[in-house]
Amino acid sequence: MKPSSKRTLGVILIALSVLAAAIGVCQITPLADLGMPCWDADIDRQEINSSTRIVYCINFVPLDAVSGAWVDAGSTDQNEIAVREIHLRRDGQILFINNHMLSTGETYDGIRWTPSVNPWILFTRGFVIKNEGLFTSIESPTITDALYVSGNVYEGWRINPLGFIILGSGIWLFWQGKKELKQEILNTAKAG
Repeated sequence: MKPSSKRTLGVILIALSVLAAAIGVCQITPLADLGMPCWDADIDRQEINSSTRIVYCINFVPLDAVSGAWVDAGSTDQNEIAVREIHLRRDGQILFINNHMLSTGETYDGIRWTPSVNPWILFTRGFVIKNEGLFTSIESPTITDALYVSGNVYEGWRINPLGFIILGSGIWLFWQGKKELKQEILNTAKAG
């Protein structure tokens, strides 16, 4: 590769990397103010009867939220339900969250990584879901056979090392091209 081509490619990589970093800042800046998270009152408003198997209240906090969350609260007469990307399955008082077993009182902490088209950012989705045990309503203290599930799902981000690799490669190519161009000029001057 010619020295001038290395320098040009280095400058292009540096410029694209800096531009992608600036766009990345815009991608992770919170913009929205959402509603309030789950409260016990949200659960008490659900239709819970003797055939109810699972009662859930899960907050979904998107990446662009300044405060608050989207709330998914509900109940089902089935032993399985999908709440957005979370699959809940009940077997007695044991809860399976995306095939992870939780006994009463246990919490599932998990995280999923999702690549972004931006080389500087990795998107994350954190899960903190708890098996609260059998449901007891504030209005009616009788215990039902419904399993109560609560929790939060947080969208977030981490720095992707690929951005540093691209920036470092651009800087290295620029300096290599500059060094080789300088050496080429010296060789031409000595020869002429």
